[in-house]
Amino acid sequence: MPFNINTLLELTIDPESSCLEKPVSCLGKVVRREGTSADGKGHGTRLGIQIVQIDNTDLAAWEGCLTQLEKRFGIETSNKIVPAS
Repeated sequence: MPFNINTLLELTIDPESSCLEKPVSCLGKVVRREGTSADGKGHGTRLGIQIVQIDNTDLAAWEGCLTQLEKRFGIETSNKIVPAS
């Protein structure tokens, strides 16, 4: 099923807990969609997802994971998650 821009998704990040101590749950919104396959089934489609709602505990775990990835790969993310007020 293709996800259109502005589609809201319930997400589980790292469901097998391979990077995080436990899976992180959040609500995300599709903000970018690139590519489609020749068969029209969506294989090869890339999505940009903006996290729009996340529990504070999960937010701390997710930001910690991002920090570790930045250090490991020598990159810096341009858009950190900003909690809604």
